Amino acid sequence: MVLLFDIYGVCMQLYELVLAALGIILFIAAIIFTALKRDVKLVIPMYLISIIMIAFPALSKVAFADVTLEVQRLECINQKLISNPADTTLRNLAQKQIEIVKIDGLDSTNASTVATVATSNALLGDSVKAAQWADKGLQFNPDNQTLLDLRDNVLTPRVKVEYQLNKLQQDPGDSTTKEQLKQDVTDLEKNAPRSARLFTTLCKARLMLGDTAQAKRFADSALQHNPANEEAIDLKKSLQPRNR
Repeated sequence: MVLLFDIYGVCMQLYELVLAALGIILFIAAIIFTALKRDVKLVIPMYLISIIMIAFPALSKVAFADVTLEVQRLECINQKLISNPADTTLRNLAQKQIEIVKIDGLDSTNASTVATVATSNALLGDSVKAAQWADKGLQFNPDNQTLLDLRDNVLTPRVKVEYQLNKLQQDPGDSTTKEQLKQDVTDLEKNAPRSARLFTTLCKARLMLGDTAQAKRFADSALQHNPANEEAIDLKKSLQPRNR
């Protein structure tokens, strides 16, 4: 992974920082030479070269980089989130930056852009969105190893079920996805460690498959593990018979 530095909102690599620093030193030297009334033929090139060296990192991102400045800023935030995953300020900043990148180009076919946004969602704990972004990138870059690895890493058995649920909510008539959901739910019930999060996922899956009795059982199990789980509470309420 390339080491990036966020300098006043501009995300820079180490070589770019060094280049900018040398440019500043050269610019200062040009000012000193000007004050000493050195030869103009020497001073003018010093000014021009120093300005190019200072401006090149930002200009190169706009002109030559395969990802936009906004995506590179998101990469910087990702690196900080890896070290400080619970930092609320960083998490909010990541959410805002994801929205900016989406506005810039939601349907981008650039694998680096998609991988960056997918990674951000994974770091924020939304593995389903991370997998969706990875899949979006794989539509245009089917052999991209970064996206393949990312998708495999985030698609745990529980997330696979959430992923199928999300697809069915968008297209309830998708019989292929429904069959896949049935298989994934069966595998999840057998093998996954028990937790409130697991039981809420199973509850939603059984509801989607029309098995309300099992859904109620899983909602109760979720509340036994964590009585304060808001999602389980809402699911339990939705499963209660309504008075006519």
